[in-house]
Amino acid sequence: MSLCTLLPGKLPHLLLSVATLAPSTTTDLVKRVEARHGKQKVATFTIHAALQRLTKAGFLEYVGIAPGPGGPKQYVLTRKGEKELDLQWFEREENEAGRAA
Repeated sequence: MSLCTLLPGKLPHLLLSVATLAPSTTTDLVKRVEARHGKQKVATFTIHAALQRLTKAGFLEYVGIAPGPGGPKQYVLTRKGEKELDLQWFEREENEAGRAA
């Protein structure tokens, strides 16, 4: 069984979909999710738990603390995370093509 189920529209999927190869803080990721999908009403604990699951599953990599006092954690998208997003994109495209036929 997968450590992290990525259901489209759910928080782990949304966080993964805005991650990049450049280090991003938790705040950066949440701001990108909100800019793309609207304000998400979730507790901070839920966000950190989702990031932890994505990291354990190998989709994100924790790369350290941002510089400065009390700096937030930073994450990058991994090759495995990128492949997972590609796979989901192709599956969605196939489903949409099948419905159009």
